[in-house]
Amino acid sequence: MSRGLLIALISAVLVLALGVAGIAAYLFLGPKDAPAATGDSHAEAPAETKKATKVGASLELKKFVTNLADSNTRYIDVTVALGVADEAAKEELNEMTPQVRDVIVKTIRSMSSADLTGPQGMDKLSEAITTGLEAVEGVNELVLKVYVTDMVIQ
Repeated sequence: MSRGLLIALISAVLVLALGVAGIAAYLFLGPKDAPAATGDSHAEAPAETKKATKVGASLELKKFVTNLADSNTRYIDVTVALGVADEAAKEELNEMTPQVRDVIVKTIRSMSSADLTGPQGMDKLSEAITTGLEAVEGVNELVLKVYVTDMVIQ
């Protein structure tokens, strides 16, 4: 084999090895949550990451006693607690109690006893309250979870 051909062959193997090593390093050590390559450099983070995920404190609200949306006279006696990230968020949310209670009362009054009975009744109420609170500016960033801690329908 000629010396020029041998040098070219060794150079090609080195370039190929460096390319494979570079790709492997990018895949294993590169960014874990990089946005998809869609050409959009302004890709938004998923909605789940806008809030902290760990509840560190909770604010228990006074008991709610109100009518339900049934045609016959039915009412509900329910206690709700709101999970927040920490004590500072709890204090901030405590100052917005009137707005929070307003949303919760309106949400409860829009539901019927059929919506709230059964094994998923408390979950449905929690989800409905969460959806209602998402519309309140300032509250939606603080509330991480809604807990229905007690519920009686009569």
